[in-house]
Amino acid sequence: MMVSNTLNNIRNKEEMPLQLLKWVLSRNDISSLDCYSQEQIKEIQWEDTFCFYREHTIVAVTADLSRFIPKEYEVLKSQWKESVYSNVYLYSCIEQKQQKLLESFHSNGIPVAVVKGTSVAQYYPKPQLRTMGDIDLLVRPEDYDRAVDCLTKNGCKEYSSQSEIVTGRHRSFHYDGISIELHHYFSKKVDEKKARALDNLLFNAISLKSTVLPDEENGLVLLSHIRQHLEEGIGLRQIIDWFMFVRTCLDDEVWYSSFQEKARITGLESLAISSTRMCQKYLGLTTNNITWCKDASKRTCDELMQYVINCGNFGRSRGMLQSSAVQKLPKLSQPIRMLKHLQEHGERNWKALYKHPWLKPLAWTYQLCRYMNLVMQRKIGIDGIKRIYDEGQKRNEMFAALGLK
Repeated sequence: MMVSNTLNNIRNKEEMPLQLLKWVLSRNDISSLDCYSQEQIKEIQWEDTFCFYREHTIVAVTADLSRFIPKEYEVLKSQWKESVYSNVYLYSCIEQKQQKLLESFHSNGIPVAVVKGTSVAQYYPKPQLRTMGDIDLLVRPEDYDRAVDCLTKNGCKEYSSQSEIVTGRHRSFHYDGISIELHHYFSKKVDEKKARALDNLLFNAISLKSTVLPDEENGLVLLSHIRQHLEEGIGLRQIIDWFMFVRTCLDDEVWYSSFQEKARITGLESLAISSTRMCQKYLGLTTNNITWCKDASKRTCDELMQYVINCGNFGRSRGMLQSSAVQKLPKLSQPIRMLKHLQEHGERNWKALYKHPWLKPLAWTYQLCRYMNLVMQRKIGIDGIKRIYDEGQKRNEMFAALGLK
């Protein structure tokens, strides 16, 4: 019997991949696709399903599905397995290189914590199937310079921009083919009070006794990561991270006894509630002992899922490949916020500032011209700009409902 269809607001092309994903996530071991008849399995658009998972960089976590691919899709089946093997290999490489660096940090008396990456993979039934990217390390501000020195002495090559070094929240390194981001704070300073609350919680949790944050602080990192990237696009990979964390760590007792207050003071409570209820509705997250999100707005959950589907991983889905310039258009209705955005990005992108720092007050004009040039290059047209502007206004309403505005 088909799993009950709760995907009324999702396009048909994406409905089947989501149903299959829901089946995978709600079970630790997939021995059969007994939610489908043999005829229904044959009708699955396996190539579209694979492309959908690839856009969201979640092919590895759906590894069990590859065994059900019909014989006529042998090439696709090989691609699927190869993607999984590559992910497992990358996970192993990252784990080994990361461990060497962590040991060096501790031997030099530098408290450090891994954020995201392997610290999230621990919540997966099979950690090696969690999609890996770079290594993110968090240290306290007072240990930042020593941490940079430690990475350099271990053979890490820095490729940070000048603006990252002077004002950034992290510095970037390469280490044997792996990218490393060293953070001296994690939040983005959208709301100074809430950002400081988050960073203080994380800094207080870092110690020489462990290289992993406590579970609740890990959860705050995941929510903050979703919030940080929501405007440019967030995909199912980040949502599945949250799914796994909630299933493992965030039942009613933990929520009401401690996590809710931490989420509230960091401005993440509404996002936590809506994201969790969305996972229950669309991805099969259990409702047993996870009822704290039951009052989430149905409309907000539906809009958030549709937005995630449209975005893909950090906005890389085909449906979101619009110019970043155009995606910023809705901020035009908020002049102060738009000007701040233009100034910050102008300071980051205008290379002339390194030689002529006196031009810094004009950085916003450089960024505005850059955006207008991108719009003209893509030949979007007035109608296209208006459509994207209207979509952006709706998106801002959703962000407000999530407590992010």
